[in-house]
Amino acid sequence: MVQPVQPEPGWMAPRETGQPKAYVGLDAFSVPMQGPGATAAEHRMMYTALLYTPDKKHTRYLVDFDLETLAEQVRAQARAVGVTEVTDLVAVCLKLESRL
Repeated sequence: MVQPVQPEPGWMAPRETGQPKAYVGLDAFSVPMQGPGATAAEHRMMYTALLYTPDKKHTRYLVDFDLETLAEQVRAQARAVGVTEVTDLVAVCLKLESRL
């Protein structure tokens, strides 16, 4: 993953009153897979993440089939661009529940 060497100023720029400084989202999608000979295969979960500023001038898209790997990429990217320094952050994330 390419990372900025220093925080980008756009992530911490002034915003309109009541506007968050940044958004972070993480979601999951069931992806149909194809097996040998074009046969159906089990679906896989694909996880996607998005970090962006309200004006969307600074946007990062991330994707992986492993949730833990993607979560670490999101944390690393957030630190790299300076999201950890913002005072108002909206995070929209999936809720994982274990099924008994």
